[in-house]
Amino acid sequence: MCNNKRTVNHFLAGHGITVPEMFETADNMLYPAIYKPGEGVSSKGIQVIKNAQAGKTGFDLGSGFLQKMITGVEYTVDCYSAYHEDYFNCCVRKRIETKEGISTKGETVEYPLLAEISAKIHRLLQYKGASNIQFIVEDGVPYFIEINPRFSGAGILSYYAGLNSPLFTVLEAVQSPLFHELKNIPIKKGIFMTRYWNENFYEG
Repeated sequence: MCNNKRTVNHFLAGHGITVPEMFETADNMLYPAIYKPGEGVSSKGIQVIKNAQAGKTGFDLGSGFLQKMITGVEYTVDCYSAYHEDYFNCCVRKRIETKEGISTKGETVEYPLLAEISAKIHRLLQYKGASNIQFIVEDGVPYFIEINPRFSGAGILSYYAGLNSPLFTVLEAVQSPLFHELKNIPIKKGIFMTRYWNENFYEG
């Protein structure tokens, strides 16, 4: 289900999770809106629809869907639910700067409401393992954007802060007791990460 953005939005909306309003056709669409492919990664295939004129463009609603465009502060919540016990933990990251949907600057923050919503989403989906959940907070309201059933592209920030999902996955797979020692390490808040290109030159 998580790989189909439209399906998971409908499912979670039906269980009380706030998602951006969805439109079945362009005729009843409110602007600005966005068109999203049903499947995809990062921001690939997403189209911003600013007005009614742009809304006349043909959209493949068989494989994608239309939603109200939400603007605000972006957050990613890296999550982990244990495979063999009742355990959930997460690290909330504020996305300060992004390029092509990938976070290039971010900071771990304290945001109990997003952590609570993320835990509820994992319970509703009966999810096991690592995920990353995207939110946009507009006027104080957190909107669920998507869940990615995989390690996050910028998850290294959460790993550094204490939620090392790849390591947890391996430790659980081999049933190592080290998992029980590491799983409750406090998540560090206020850790800032930046990414940049570095040019290196070699001669000879």
